[in-house]
Amino acid sequence: MRSTFVGVRAAVVASTVGGLLSGFVPVDASAVNAADAVAAIQEAAPEAIAGSTGTAAGTGAGTASVAENDGLRVAVPTDAAKGITLAVGDAPTLTIGLPFGEKASDATESPVPGVVVYDNDNGSSTVPVLRDGGMQINTVIDNADAPTRYDYPIDSGDGQSLQLNPDGSVTAVGVDGALSAFVAAPWAKDAEGNPVPTRYEVRGATLTQVIDFTEATAFPVVADPQFEWYMALPTVKTTRAETRQLMGLGAGPTGPGGAAKACGALLKVAGPAGIAAAGLCAVNIVSIMYNATKAYNAGQCARLLIGPGVIGTIPYKDGYCR
Repeated sequence: MRSTFVGVRAAVVASTVGGLLSGFVPVDASAVNAADAVAAIQEAAPEAIAGSTGTAAGTGAGTASVAENDGLRVAVPTDAAKGITLAVGDAPTLTIGLPFGEKASDATESPVPGVVVYDNDNGSSTVPVLRDGGMQINTVIDNADAPTRYDYPIDSGDGQSLQLNPDGSVTAVGVDGALSAFVAAPWAKDAEGNPVPTRYEVRGATLTQVIDFTEATAFPVVADPQFEWYMALPTVKTTRAETRQLMGLGAGPTGPGGAAKACGALLKVAGPAGIAAAGLCAVNIVSIMYNATKAYNAGQCARLLIGPGVIGTIPYKDGYCR
């Protein structure tokens, strides 16, 4: 099976705004907000901004920032209500809706080239950052009066459904059973480095991240779901018995023959796709065995996602998993 895959990893961190970026002089309230939001992200999670590959597209054409790579085009709109779109070839366009997009301001350019900011007019701002092979949608939360729930409607055009997994992650599956998205479990911490409870909820095709901050939480808070995708990613479903094989037949990856057994099992169950993955098996073996074990122990099966430089392993459950 081959399908377009979008992996999503979400996290929440909090930090103190470090002030406006050096050398940038805002000229209005929107520019001030944009500079402050980016400064907060750089203070809390500098890797979220570093490596931005977005190119300013100008707000007049309806697209504020765009990134294109190997036939994949990701567009950040001027109007937040339009949602961020991912298009590749003849595949259906994937649209990721933004929190409070209907009431947010138009995109405002930030001091970082290709990075724009939407003021949600409720004590929060949304800051998408395009990167090679992915995108990070940061939300800067200014105070305890801001919302605690942030919705991300995901539309792949094929009537997909969202499934909440036992580990807190989420998978999106189309009506034909093809995987279209994966959202890793969220995490959170406040400005003092303390964990902040956060979780996902799903309803229909909408993913909601809930952040349980209080008046005692240090602000601003920065929520940064990270979306990673692969084009035409080969996916391989395994049965319960095959998932058990991927666990390394009970041998640890550093135990006698553990890695060899698990890689052999991968080649056996993945067929032609497994041959392409052979060179990746050793470097991904710990992740493969760990996630296969989690799936098996939860009564599920492992689904292999073979992308450039990586083999992802996520749980699934349907009639084939037996």
